[in-house]
Amino acid sequence: MEELTVRLRLGEVGWSLVDHAAAERHETPGAFIEAACGDFHRRLLASTPSMEVPRLRPGSGSHERQLTLTGAPEVWEDLKLEAGRQGIDVARLIEHAAMLLAASAASPSD
Repeated sequence: MEELTVRLRLGEVGWSLVDHAAAERHETPGAFIEAACGDFHRRLLASTPSMEVPRLRPGSGSHERQLTLTGAPEVWEDLKLEAGRQGIDVARLIEHAAMLLAASAASPSD
């Protein structure tokens, strides 16, 4: 396993979603975001739609948290490559991954 330290800016609503989804899964927010990175990585490898990170104005996220995430080296490498392909910082890609998983967790199951 490999560590990656990132500063994530999800805003008050974003962090609230992450905190709630993590609590529902009996995880820390960091563990939830690690799971989100793993989920995003699987989607990326499967070429699933919605992998493009939306462009927001700089500084639009507040409530910054610094996290050290632990995951497989190939996950971090592939996420860094994808962030580079999209012309964004890996932290922005991880924020997107966290919001995708939080939204999925908040959606009613069919």
